[in-house]
Amino acid sequence: GGADEHDAGPRPGVNLALVIDRSGSMASNGKLDHAIAAAEQLVARLGPQDDLAIVAYDDEVRTLVPSRPATDRQVFRDALRTLAPGDSTNLHGGLVRGFEQVHGSRRGERLNRVLLLSDGLANAGELTEAWQLGEAAASMARSGVRVSTMGMGLSYDERLMQEVASRSGGNYHYIRHAE
Repeated sequence: GGADEHDAGPRPGVNLALVIDRSGSMASNGKLDHAIAAAEQLVARLGPQDDLAIVAYDDEVRTLVPSRPATDRQVFRDALRTLAPGDSTNLHGGLVRGFEQVHGSRRGERLNRVLLLSDGLANAGELTEAWQLGEAAASMARSGVRVSTMGMGLSYDERLMQEVASRSGGNYHYIRHAE
């Protein structure tokens, strides 16, 4: 919490998809718990000008909550609480689904963003290499949707997470703790 959170000026709305890695590797060191906690904090901060979708993936990609006004907080919280670690990691499929949710909800001057919470270990799906995922992110950016990434835990693929963010003009963060 800081003074910057309560800015006087209205901010542009955000049109966001949270793409959460729930693969087996996220079970270690509470990585999935951290991702869920971070997502819950984000849900709490969004307002009426914002839309949010939640996508989760292991080897399967599921849209837990299709894009809708962020003020439906309970819907998002309930969906996040259902998450449990699953199988292998179709990171590309998760990204694409998040992109589709954001791309379909574009309007006005809002920021269009996919936020990927993952340890970056991609081992299932069509594209698994860092450069391939970077290419995919770059093409999303050309359609007006940037991808930001949050690396979860200590053992994650930093190169992949940085590549995806930088190629799409998004931000890259490293999360050791939920805060």
